[in-house]
Amino acid sequence: MTQWIIHTVEFIGEKKNVKKLMKKLFNLSNQHYTNVVGGDLVPKKNINPKLFGVIQSYLFDGVAFIAEEPLLDELKEIANYYKVNFELQYNCWNAFNFGRMDYFYKTQTENSILFNENDLKDIEFDEENQVYKYEGAEFSHRSKLEKYIFDRAVRVKQIEMILEQLD
Repeated sequence: MTQWIIHTVEFIGEKKNVKKLMKKLFNLSNQHYTNVVGGDLVPKKNINPKLFGVIQSYLFDGVAFIAEEPLLDELKEIANYYKVNFELQYNCWNAFNFGRMDYFYKTQTENSILFNENDLKDIEFDEENQVYKYEGAEFSHRSKLEKYIFDRAVRVKQIEMILEQLD
């Protein structure tokens, strides 16, 4: 079964660069994804816009789209080409595959917290009680479990940053 992933991306940077990119993405959003021609988004890299599936352009400088996998490398190429940064959040609605990435094109660095099913093998679903179990705790909704996992990872990352500064 295909695991569709919902991506929400906000582009940040010089207004003219963001506007140029958003115009391209808006034009893509007005076409059916099967009619989109490859190479139009980032010409030299030939990123195929069909990878982005159904795309929705937003008034805030961002888009949402679905794809079969997290399109991290493609988004980095787009950001580098248009000279913009981005904030990405993605989530798969039928599997534990979710994360957040902040990407900075000038330094080509990222700050990310990404999870997939292999990272979260210990999650169990109790059919009888209709709850998720993870590390001795129970969660009534998948979104609450994902938030718990994500928040914990953020705390660990913050502690690591503090410890690095103390060295």
